Amino acid sequence: MALSCFVAQATRFGSVLLLALGLSACLTVPDPNYQTPASDSTVQPSEGAITPEISEIPQPPPVSEQAIEAEDIASQPFQGQPGEITLFDRNNPNSAGLAAPGAIVPESQREAIDRDGPPLAAPAANDIVILDTFTEPEVRVRVGLLVPLSGPDQALGQAILSAAQLALFDMKNDWLELVPIDTGFSPEDLRVAIGRIAQEDLSLVIGPVFSGQTSTVAAFVDDPDLVVISLSNDVSLASSDLVISGVTLTDQLGGLIDYAARDHSLRRFAMLAPEEPFSRAAADILSQRMAQVGGRMVSVRYYDKQTRDFSSVVRDLISSSAPFDAVVILDDGIRARAIVPLFGYFERPDVQFLGIDTWGNPDIRRDPFFRGAWFAALDDSESENFAFRLTELTAVSSSTELASLAYDLVAMVAVLSEESGFRRQDLYSQDGFLGVSGLFRIRRDGLVERGYGIYEIIAGNVRQRLAAPVSFVEAMTPDPSASQPVGQSASQPAS
Repeated sequence: MALSCFVAQATRFGSVLLLALGLSACLTVPDPNYQTPASDSTVQPSEGAITPEISEIPQPPPVSEQAIEAEDIASQPFQGQPGEITLFDRNNPNSAGLAAPGAIVPESQREAIDRDGPPLAAPAANDIVILDTFTEPEVRVRVGLLVPLSGPDQALGQAILSAAQLALFDMKNDWLELVPIDTGFSPEDLRVAIGRIAQEDLSLVIGPVFSGQTSTVAAFVDDPDLVVISLSNDVSLASSDLVISGVTLTDQLGGLIDYAARDHSLRRFAMLAPEEPFSRAAADILSQRMAQVGGRMVSVRYYDKQTRDFSSVVRDLISSSAPFDAVVILDDGIRARAIVPLFGYFERPDVQFLGIDTWGNPDIRRDPFFRGAWFAALDDSESENFAFRLTELTAVSSSTELASLAYDLVAMVAVLSEESGFRRQDLYSQDGFLGVSGLFRIRRDGLVERGYGIYEIIAGNVRQRLAAPVSFVEAMTPDPSASQPVGQSASQPAS
């Protein structure tokens, strides 16, 4: 594949701003002259503000008018490991024209490569290669990335950082700077990270990863113009100044409720969930979602997470509530597998079970009591390609869901700031964005809506009942927070 096939482009896909990787073209039109980079390719993170960099290449002989002889290029010794991929420094005229952005070409493959096209034939000895010139942009958009780069969660933080750097490389936005900030693993580390936020003149912050750190950052960051987009999935923290971008159970189940009500006329819902603040917040959010599609929450029952006997709570739900068509179970694993069979025992085997994405794991798929159950999950059609690129082009050994979310967020900011700099109101596009994790949009109340596919468990496997949407027009879900002015506090669910 030509290296330029990896370069992401921002285009319009219907009404959706598409963050496309162009991978289909790469896979269908292979370049016979291209050799896949070695598996030990690495991207090394830099300290502080990051602009694309390229490994050092010896200076060519002094020349006039920014021209060098192609034969002089070919004679330069290769510095670095074969297959090594680093980021590209557009401010360094000595590196321009030698390779595509981010490519270090092994000596055995040294060719003149056009940055926007496939590898070209090596120039003749008398050919002249004209170097590009670069003008420093007037507006810089500095994005802070708060992730653990030390301590026990260092591997997770490095995967997120590498994905963010990959997005920066792909989008080729010269206005954007990525500023990694280590949240570490101690309160003192986090205090230092918060101090750096105030010092770095940031337009936006992506992170932290964890709920506890997110609440601390939100409490201490006192800048009304700074938007924090946390990778946490704790919806109780969402506000107009704090976006919760992690994949949330309430968002998954919201899409499932839409499908059940719209396509199957199931409008009376019950819910079972562990007794904890998150569950009560989720019940409030899901009740609102049910009302939007003409449904209602008939009854909710909570149980102790430590209990082993769920018969009393299931019996109480069935006997003391109004009739319901479907039951939402906000749990998985052992507890879900203990709960579901009890509905048949108490003579309600006809109820439609609605669950979360982990219901797609083999243990639950093989459980006969889950046959016919529905769950929602993100579109994973680009996940394999993204994971391949991340592991092949960086030092990361495996991809994670959070890494793909970080990639999409950085790509989104790169697209939004490409022409006129970053404007906060552009985050709240009704059309949304289409990235490697599928369709998503940021609401003014700090929640993120995503497009989910709907799946059914059958005979130890799953089948897709509804493909993930590629636009919110297709999904038919208006943003309920669209009328809320920027800066107004969003109402929070009871906890």
